[in-house]
Amino acid sequence: MTFEPGDRVKYIGGTTSFIENLYGTVVERDGYTFPLAPEDSVPVEWDDREG
Repeated sequence: MTFEPGDRVKYIGGTTSFIENLYGTVVERDGYTFPLAPEDSVPVEWDDREG
């Protein structure tokens, strides 16, 4: 899955488990794209584990 700046994505909280119905906007910074949490604009991680 590829994220592009401006994409709307589900994002993961501090527990590294999927949080349903919360969405972030993908931003680009330092050559990386990642979701941005909507309520506090703090970048969060997404689950990139295989299988």
